[in-house]
Amino acid sequence: DKVLLFHFIGAAQLAMYSFASALPQQLNVLGKGLNTLIYPKISVQSLQSIRKHILRKAFLVFLFSVGLFIMYVASAPFIFIHFFSKYAAAILPSQVFALCIFLMVAVPYRSVLLAHSCTKELYQSKLSSMALRIVSLAFLLPLFGLWGVIISYLLARFVEMFLFMY
Repeated sequence: DKVLLFHFIGAAQLAMYSFASALPQQLNVLGKGLNTLIYPKISVQSLQSIRKHILRKAFLVFLFSVGLFIMYVASAPFIFIHFFSKYAAAILPSQVFALCIFLMVAVPYRSVLLAHSCTKELYQSKLSSMALRIVSLAFLLPLFGLWGVIISYLLARFVEMFLFMY
């Protein structure tokens, strides 16, 4: 996406996209830590036992991600104005990009698929989201520029999340 963004709308928009996406993507590292915590417990449970409790665990992750999202949206203007003042125009794109924080909801479901060796389902969901990302990027980038890249990223990632949950 960064190469295409540079090609279609230039270096300034690429820099804005990089700054807008950097902090929200760093917050998604918490999802990887959450996976590390969940994986050992899920790997020893049966699928029937997991089905009983996974919705509650996903809801707890959702509540955590809502709090994290609200904190980020509220603090983003201060962060950008004080630390990245030349990129203050990236505040709104960064706040929209922060919707990717909700992707942490898929961590328990993805952990189940990993723990129980459901490689077919993992490949299907990942390849489907990648194909959607490429196709949507091809259409949305020339039409909407930076916003097209953000929408394409979020669309593909949310579809991947729903496929994991399915």
